[in-house]
Amino acid sequence: MKKLLFLLMFPIIGFSQYTFIPDHNFEQVLIDLGHDDIVDGKVITANINSLDTLIVHEKSISNLKGIEAFTSLTFLGCINTQITSLDVSKNTALIELYCGDNQLKKLDVSGCLSLTTFKCSNNQLISLDVSHNTALTKLECRDNQLKSLLLSKNTYPSLARIKCMNNQLKSLDLSSFIALTHLYCSDNQITKLNVSKNTSLTHLFIGDNKVKKLNISKNLFLHSLGCDNNQLSKLDTRNNKGLKTLRCDNNKFDCDAIKAKYSL
Repeated sequence: MKKLLFLLMFPIIGFSQYTFIPDHNFEQVLIDLGHDDIVDGKVITANINSLDTLIVHEKSISNLKGIEAFTSLTFLGCINTQITSLDVSKNTALIELYCGDNQLKKLDVSGCLSLTTFKCSNNQLISLDVSHNTALTKLECRDNQLKSLLLSKNTYPSLARIKCMNNQLKSLDLSSFIALTHLYCSDNQITKLNVSKNTSLTHLFIGDNKVKKLNISKNLFLHSLGCDNNQLSKLDTRNNKGLKTLRCDNNKFDCDAIKAKYSL
């Protein structure tokens, strides 16, 4: 009799595996998408753990707690909500993450080893660690309050674009990024920048920093350069035959003379 009772109860037990969703607006989105049916603070896990795409842009969500149960997600878009913290370290299948225009102060992507595109601009982040995300090809973290951007613990064979403008960074270690083609780090507090390893660079914009020396002799494919409003005493462009755009005003050398060589 006990065995029979257990077998009768098993379907109920197996069916009642829930994920806690404390934010009612988040749960309402899941209802609208057909993954839930009533706002009660929980959703059946089996309804969400196989989803590969979730887009909740501009939905007035302040808490994405429960996102850890979306274990098959490869694409997450949560732009312009009201979240202050986001932990996707359990979403290990994630390939693309768009979480810009929020109020994020905490962001954990440490478990997202397959992440290729990561955009978290216009938040309130003070530090960002992407040292484990070695599959990255595009990183955008501009318009935050970053004092720390951890990039250099591993090699990044594919990272081609970094946009980290308008932060409070004092340094960047770019030595691992052999595929880097676009670097935008203007409006920071950077004093030293070594781009000698980044031989694929085509676009380099470091304006409004405190850089005193810039060696671009190894950047033979450089197409566009912006280094205005720094503390450079000279700029040697003899090896940069392909320059088409140059912004170098407000330094300690004659910018117009260099522009004249390129008819810019």
